[in-house]
Amino acid sequence: MKKATVTMMAVITVSLLNAKTTVQTAITDIERNNITLKALRKACDAEKIGNATGNYLEDPEVEFSYSWGSPADIGTRQDISVTQSFDIPTILGKKRKVAEMKNEMAEWQYRADRMNILLEARLLLIDMVYYNKMLLELAKRKTSAQAIMDAQKLRLDKGDGNILEYNNARMMFSTVEVETEQMETERNAVHSQLVRLNGGSDVTVDLYEFEPISLPLDFSEWFERKAETIPALAYMASSTALSKKELSVAKAMRFPAVSIGYVRENTLGQYYHGVSVGMSIPLWNRKNTVRQAKVAAEAAQYRQDNAVSQYRGQLEVLYNRTSGLRKTVEEYRLMLRETSSEALLAKALDAGEISVIEYSVQMGAYYELADKALAAERECQKAFAELTAMEW
Repeated sequence: MKKATVTMMAVITVSLLNAKTTVQTAITDIERNNITLKALRKACDAEKIGNATGNYLEDPEVEFSYSWGSPADIGTRQDISVTQSFDIPTILGKKRKVAEMKNEMAEWQYRADRMNILLEARLLLIDMVYYNKMLLELAKRKTSAQAIMDAQKLRLDKGDGNILEYNNARMMFSTVEVETEQMETERNAVHSQLVRLNGGSDVTVDLYEFEPISLPLDFSEWFERKAETIPALAYMASSTALSKKELSVAKAMRFPAVSIGYVRENTLGQYYHGVSVGMSIPLWNRKNTVRQAKVAAEAAQYRQDNAVSQYRGQLEVLYNRTSGLRKTVEEYRLMLRETSSEALLAKALDAGEISVIEYSVQMGAYYELADKALAAERECQKAFAELTAMEW
């Protein structure tokens, strides 16, 4: 008995490991082939390039003027100037840091979009496992219904049965057939969605077991540990840090911008040349920029605090839902083990102790319980997938 138990546990363990590998393989394929993700990756890279465009010196200015003298005998004059303006090094350093923060935000936005797409794929894979398990269960029910229908037909042909019992057996068989067709239709629809996510390439999912669920014992401790890896929250944290850095830049921009250049003046028989130095004093154009940046930084902090609070609440709901559904699934499984009487009912039907209708009613109640158990397991898997979406 112990040897049989060990063997069964080994089979279950290998099955779960294979399921994990296959799900991971499907997710990896979708991440590689998904067209939306490719577009988002390119958009993210383009945004990073754009963030660097303001980190260089202003374009140099070149001026040339040609003037005619009056009276004509004084000749003409040509003026040439080349000027380069620049901010103080401190401002340039702050601007580069702002660009780096914007790049970080762009990356977190991409990761958030990636997480949503892969979560959609995971939920569809869970549906595929559910439909595979349901079709496997319906195949067993169909085999059982087929055997009962054939037995009733044989009895009818021998004169031992009656047409009512045979018709009841036929209806039971037809019901299973219709349920199978409906389940196959739903499964095909999910498969089409997976193909769409996989960039049009086929996705083969021969999974008949859900992945094991490892729920953390303490939600608060788990959330504190995972919060930094949640793309949406990391994006908001980066946004707050960026607003504070932009406030620092706004304060630094109150310093004048300096320009330096070369000038040359040509006149009749002589010329002048030398160096020019200028200064742009920020009196009007940047009025209220510091105040605006300060208010924006405060708003960003409030948005971050709200995002953390909202996201934590949503994840706690998913945590409690997963925990509750897992208990429900365990209770269903216990009830199924304790109420399994298919073999006894089949013997009673063969012996004529019960009618086909009685058999159908009692087995129908058992099948309904099994269906509810499987549906609860699917919902539990989906809640856990949403809870741990940031880990993929």
